[in-house]
Amino acid sequence: MQFILRRAVEEAVLIQELEGTLGFALDRIDGPPGTADALYRIERFGQGFAMYVAIYYNANLRPLIDNVDAARRLAKLSEDAVLIDLPEDHQEHDIPGMWCMVEPNGKLFIMSEDDDNLSEGLVLLESSRRPLS
Repeated sequence: MQFILRRAVEEAVLIQELEGTLGFALDRIDGPPGTADALYRIERFGQGFAMYVAIYYNANLRPLIDNVDAARRLAKLSEDAVLIDLPEDHQEHDIPGMWCMVEPNGKLFIMSEDDDNLSEGLVLLESSRRPLS
């Protein structure tokens, strides 16, 4: 499960929100050994979407909500857009560089990466924005 936030959020606040939203504890993948059933990794970028969060958990765990609803909560928390993978049943799911953008108001859009902007960080093509149906 991954989330890419346009606006970075303080790590402690973000993890607390994710733990409550998903229903299980999270430990840093590069931190001291913990007791959580799931791990997380965060990367920060200076351009485009600012914060990448990956969550790793075993098949025995079941999040309380799906990644779309979790992204909606993170978009409200960060007061900005959050990217997630397109739903697996969407026709463009397997196309590289296609994302589902979740806005703080809960609306979903499909957007593609800006291939001309190969900077550090994820930059989207505004002209590719269209409602997710």
